[in-house]
Amino acid sequence: MVRVKLERSVSSSGRHEELKIAYVVSRSGVRPLRIGPGAKPTKPTYARGSAYEMEVSLSEGEYLVAIRLNRNFLGMLKGEIRVIDWRGREVLRLVLRKRKLRLSEGDPSLAWTAWAALKAAGLDKLVRKSQVNNLTDIEASS
Repeated sequence: MVRVKLERSVSSSGRHEELKIAYVVSRSGVRPLRIGPGAKPTKPTYARGSAYEMEVSLSEGEYLVAIRLNRNFLGMLKGEIRVIDWRGREVLRLVLRKRKLRLSEGDPSLAWTAWAALKAAGLDKLVRKSQVNNLTDIEASS
């Protein structure tokens, strides 16, 4: 069981935003995590919005990709992407700063999971430059 927080919140002034989403990625495809009956409401980062914490069970060969994005009052985007395997270990961490995605720690051969989740969320256009290969194994095999 892996615990993950899903959130969308905005500051009271409307100048800061926080977004936390998660996807389950495997060789067969990508599926988004939805807020279900087992989700517990929790306090969001900013004043307006909602946040939920839930536990996810993964089968062997599946990865949980947790994406956290923060936009400040200047419109600059910061964030990180964490890839967690089915055992609950964090196997990859990528950091997004100034629209550049760089490897922070972990196995770069698992970058295809992060790119698959970014593409499924429609956030791949936010990345201008990347330190890791953006060609996913799913795309390479087809």
